[in-house]
Amino acid sequence: MSEVHTYLEFLTALDDRPLRFQEGDTIFEAGEPSDGRMFVVRTGSVVLHSGRKLLERVEPGGILGEMALIDPAPRSATAVAGPDCTASAVTELMLRRLVTHVPGFALEMMRILVRRFRQATVGRPSRPRSAPARKPAKRGVKRRPKARSRRR
Repeated sequence: MSEVHTYLEFLTALDDRPLRFQEGDTIFEAGEPSDGRMFVVRTGSVVLHSGRKLLERVEPGGILGEMALIDPAPRSATAVAGPDCTASAVTELMLRRLVTHVPGFALEMMRILVRRFRQATVGRPSRPRSAPARKPAKRGVKRRPKARSRRR
C-alpha cells in the first residue's frame, strides 16, 4: 500500500463498502449495549443527542461511538443519520491498524474525547487556547533560577 496521509484515505482503502443509512435511521441508541465499534462518517452527517438535548452534528471525517472501543459500557448517546449518510464501522482490530498507518489519528481521537467530555461537564464547547503569556520581568530586577531538587 502506498503511503497514507489521512485516516480517511486509509479507511477508503480498508473499507470500500461503507454502511449506508437512510435519513432518520438510528445508528445506535443511548443505553444499548456497546458492540465494540465506532464509526467514521464518510458522507452526509450524523446527529448525536442525549434525550432531547442535541450534543453534536458529526460531519464527514468525524467520529462517533469512540468510547465503545475503550470501554464496554452501554452507549451514552443516540446517533441518528442525516441525509445521504455513509459511515465506516471501525473495530478494535481496525483501529490498531489505523493508528499504525496514521499515528496522528490516536491524538485526534483523544482530542475529540476530551472536547466531548468538557462539553458534557461544562456545558459548552472548548476552544483551543494559546499558551498563557508570561509576564515580562521588571526592569532592573533579575529573576533567580529556581532551586533544583537534590533527589535523583
